[in-house]
Amino acid sequence: MRGLLVATALALYASRGAEASCVADLQGKDASALVASMSSDEEWLSKGVGCYSEDPEGYPDRCDWETEIVKDSRLSNGRRLIELTSDHKTGSGNWHSIHIYGCVADRPRALFRGSWLYGASVEAITDSQVVVIHGAWKDGDPQCCPSERATEVFVWDAARGEYLHGSSTRMGP
Repeated sequence: MRGLLVATALALYASRGAEASCVADLQGKDASALVASMSSDEEWLSKGVGCYSEDPEGYPDRCDWETEIVKDSRLSNGRRLIELTSDHKTGSGNWHSIHIYGCVADRPRALFRGSWLYGASVEAITDSQVVVIHGAWKDGDPQCCPSERATEVFVWDAARGEYLHGSSTRMGP
């Protein structure tokens, strides 16, 4: 019986040590490097912050899109919020990205990633939900100018280890 208690205590200690190591790695990493390492499916973010050409083969030195970090915050439970903007310098458009990173099974992971055209803001973040407000277009609105606002609520799904879309509401200006 005593051996089982010691083994259980050692396993619990090792698990907490791995979790603490993951959180320390997540919190200590440069924000741009963290975004780049976790964004392989979003090519425009996989390079991190900077200024990039839309046609790197034809115009490698041209700055078409400039991406920068506008917010980097530590959240509860070792989670980290990073917000970025990507501004189209040679055209029109601006994307605002919201990313939340955390540890799942003692490994750093993207828990939430979303991008919105012409801006978004985080209204609330808790361990159980993320609330985002962004522009919403009505029929006939020009691309530059959404006339409504939308609120989207994303809820934590512990089984999947990520925030999933829960609900959306739209409101006038």
